[in-house]
Amino acid sequence: MLQPTLYADRLTLRPFSMNDAEDVQRLAGRKQIASKTIPIPHPYELHMAYEWIGTHKKAFGDWKYVNYAVRQL
Repeated sequence: MLQPTLYADRLTLRPFSMNDAEDVQRLAGRKQIASKTIPIPHPYELHMAYEWIGTHKKAFGDWKYVNYAVRQL
């Protein structure tokens, strides 16, 4: 089952792709984020972002969890 993209007037929710890994690493790698989020290690390395994104398709297909990238319009 493919994870759908969801559209609203002011934003789009879309599945993460491997092209998002650098942005995920940059944002999740901020010390301010990691210090307030238990499961995010610091430093958050690029390979961690690729691994995290790589879990999404199976998790969605298994009905375990869903993650979306938010794009503001």
